[in-house]
Amino acid sequence: RLFARRLSLLMVLGAPGRFVYAVVWSYASLLVLVGSLLGLLLGFGATLVISMLVTQQTNILVEASL
Repeated sequence: RLFARRLSLLMVLGAPGRFVYAVVWSYASLLVLVGSLLGLLLGFGATLVISMLVTQQTNILVEASL
């Protein structure tokens, strides 16, 4: 809803439809990229933490990799 107001404002101000379309796709692409990077970082971090915890609990060296 918040983004819809901004897009409608762009259209009212005379922005071409192609520009509005490009803005929407750029925003969506940015969200996907940031989400993917955060997911990868959290995945690697969780892998390190879990492998350290398992190693401490069992005294068996666990080296997890993705």
